[in-house]
Amino acid sequence: MSRLRKKCFIASSFLHGLLLVILAVSPAFRSKEEPKITPPVRVIDGAVIAALMNSSAPAAPAKQSPAPAPAPAPVVEKTPPKQVEQTRPKPKPEPKPKPEPKPKPEPKPEPKPEPKREPKREPKREPKREPEPVKKPTPPPPKI
Repeated sequence: MSRLRKKCFIASSFLHGLLLVILAVSPAFRSKEEPKITPPVRVIDGAVIAALMNSSAPAAPAKQSPAPAPAPAPVVEKTPPKQVEQTRPKPKPEPKPKPEPKPKPEPKPEPKPEPKREPKREPKREPKREPEPVKKPTPPPPKI
């Protein structure tokens, strides 16, 4: 493979991996929707619907049950009601909520004064000198 193809292959692999990570992580950030409440279904008799759709067909008469005959009222002797003392319970006084103490603001620590720092001084160094060559005594010139 050429260099260009290798680079494109690596970039494509990286982007596909990024898409997989996004698909795996994205459900964590979705908002949970509340389930929709559907209204109850009303069931209508098929004969009624057919009668309404076919105007030539007579509508099915609604069957009504006959109303029951009113029962005679029983004869009850009236007795004076007993008087019962009604004692109302005394309402309990509602406890007053205790006022929460206001939190005291924390005092801000005062900044510590930084000690004065003197700049570090490097010891003075003398420039390096090359060692002086050792002078050898020169022999005296020969006498003639």
